Amino acid sequence: MTIFMNLTLPSDRILIIDDCPEDIAELSNILDIYGYSVQVLSDGISALHASLRDPPDLILLDISMPQFDGYEVCKFIKNHEDTENIPIIFISGRQQPEDKLHAFAFGGDDYMTKPFQIDEAVARINFHLQKRKKRLAMALKIRELEDYSSAVAHDIKSPLGIVEGYADQLHDYWDDFDEASRKNYLKAIRRNSNKIAAIVDELLSFSSLSQAEIDMQPLNMGNIVNQATNRVGPWIHGFDGQIQTPEEWPIALGHPSWVEEVWVNYISNAMKYGGSKTDINLGYTVLPNQSIQFWVQDFGEGLSNDEQEIVFNKHTRFRKKDQEGHGLGLSIVKRIIEKLQGEVGVSSKLGEGARFYFTLPTILPDST
Repeated sequence: MTIFMNLTLPSDRILIIDDCPEDIAELSNILDIYGYSVQVLSDGISALHASLRDPPDLILLDISMPQFDGYEVCKFIKNHEDTENIPIIFISGRQQPEDKLHAFAFGGDDYMTKPFQIDEAVARINFHLQKRKKRLAMALKIRELEDYSSAVAHDIKSPLGIVEGYADQLHDYWDDFDEASRKNYLKAIRRNSNKIAAIVDELLSFSSLSQAEIDMQPLNMGNIVNQATNRVGPWIHGFDGQIQTPEEWPIALGHPSWVEEVWVNYISNAMKYGGSKTDINLGYTVLPNQSIQFWVQDFGEGLSNDEQEIVFNKHTRFRKKDQEGHGLGLSIVKRIIEKLQGEVGVSSKLGEGARFYFTLPTILPDST
């Protein structure tokens, strides 16, 4: 008998619903050996309660059972929002075409007849588990893009309104403004246009996280930081402090364009919230675990413990001193750094500023 090896991960959970344990004993044992977490129940009512309480990743469902038959159980599970996406494979000794058609009509995803060909059964189970994982991953990406597109639309609306308003004023009343007023209006248009461009750049970075292949390479961190500071300079109105950087940077591994986006987020936030007259310090700390912690230190109002807990969450916004940040900026930072095998964090005390940091490896883990 051929058995497919390495088909699943231990996290895959399978619920078997069959009132005749002897019929599925061999299959249950094989699934358990290969690392599936298997639960066996013998009646439909218990199965419904178990599915709603702790939904499994896949259900193997017999047709002939007391009280509720398999068709009724399948219909209930597929009609409940918490369980509707669980793949259900009917298992039965019935081999008539109408039985299979009936099973699919009630929402079944597959049909296997007893006695099983074990290798075929395991292959089918794995196929539906992998299909479910891909579907869930796609749904997550869609939700993330929907969330971000909503936040982006909100963030773009404000600077775009300013651009349109000033442009209309200049177009309709150009001759009524003196040269200084015209320059101030044009500066405002330019500043808010840069804001819009920055938001679009973040959107492109966000979408590329799930598309681009990660090219981990040694980073010239000095060049990356210079590019980041040059980008954020025109965005922040009224910042008069200095950005202090080390003379030399250590070499870490990462993806240059993504790491630049991280610095842009951290530096721009420090300029917004750290106080217009105070300096911003950039630096690094070599950690004992073959990674480097890079950080941005501001000397503003700082964050409370509660704010530190949620600052990297989606849609978290802190408005201070008439500054408004992008709702998903720091959540993008978190996703970028995690994909680059690092971590993000913040340390702060109220009244003493905040230090936002991220880590990057100096060598890649052995993949063998």
